[in-house]
Amino acid sequence: MFKFNFIDKNTNEISSDSLETNQTVALCSTQIFANETIPCLNISASDLNYFNCTNNLIVKYLSTNYIIKCMKDQSNAIIYADRNHSDLVAGVYEGGLKIWECTQDLINFISFNNTQLANQSVLDLGCGVGIIGTFCLLKGAFVYFQDYNPEVIRSVTIPNVMLNLENLKNVQEFSKFYSGDWTSFLDILKENKIKFDIILTSETIYNTESYSKLHSIFTNCLKKDGVVYVAAKTYYFGVGGGLRSFEEFVSSKGILNFTPVWTHSNGISREIIKLSWKHEMQ
Repeated sequence: MFKFNFIDKNTNEISSDSLETNQTVALCSTQIFANETIPCLNISASDLNYFNCTNNLIVKYLSTNYIIKCMKDQSNAIIYADRNHSDLVAGVYEGGLKIWECTQDLINFISFNNTQLANQSVLDLGCGVGIIGTFCLLKGAFVYFQDYNPEVIRSVTIPNVMLNLENLKNVQEFSKFYSGDWTSFLDILKENKIKFDIILTSETIYNTESYSKLHSIFTNCLKKDGVVYVAAKTYYFGVGGGLRSFEEFVSSKGILNFTPVWTHSNGISREIIKLSWKHEMQ
């Protein structure tokens, strides 16, 4: 089993059950524009990391140390979590600065299987650093990036996309960025009648209370022939979520099929499942 390093924002103490005990007001979804962000300056070779995909495509991204250094004079959720040495701060910071194991699994899976991405509309849901969506952009997709924290989108996701697409015009033409809670994000998507060919999400089912929001995005924003890939650990100890409980939730709704497409059982169990419409629901 896997256990997150949570910190309760009220006590500054590490707490595995802080998601259940700490209720906060959800952030309203907001579109963030690439030209609103501050460009990365004085980047050296040591400030860059590289993710080597299985088809030899390389995704560049800024190091955590560089991002924290650039934000040292700011007061926001990322700095708060960093000072408290926490992966997640319940209801405040959703771990967007870290590349989780299942994120690596998912990008390797779609790369190895040559998933059709050219001219596809893709949602990178809970994007964080944004390497999955960036990979899709480099393969010719139009990508919506979404993360809970606006500072993650502004200071991490967009700069990383800029590193790989290299100019603002390309970023603006082929991608959009949103922060905030999934409920209000869904409202925006529905209002604009936006649907996706592919929805990609990793490490987003650790909290069972989020299942309904996640499922609603899938069922409202997936095209009839679209697919969803969910990468996650089989169990998240101390939090209650995991793939088995998520599959039970999906089954109870009777709208989507799910199929396991990749598993890793050496050490912490990790999996990827594929979701698609039941024939009668299309």
